[in-house]
Amino acid sequence: GTGETVTIVVQYKPEDYNRFEAKIHDLKQQMLQQTMSTGTLMRTSQKKSLYV
Repeated sequence: GTGETVTIVVQYKPEDYNRFEAKIHDLKQQMLQQTMSTGTLMRTSQKKSLYV
């Protein structure tokens, strides 16, 4: 039933989720650094994040 599906998802998710979280963290860090340097660079990183 649904319970089995949930456990399967939980088993497989950790790796993908950690990768995803790491990507998001890197993007946020980049955006923060770029925002502090210049506003134009922030726009570029936002565009990049859409393609990730």
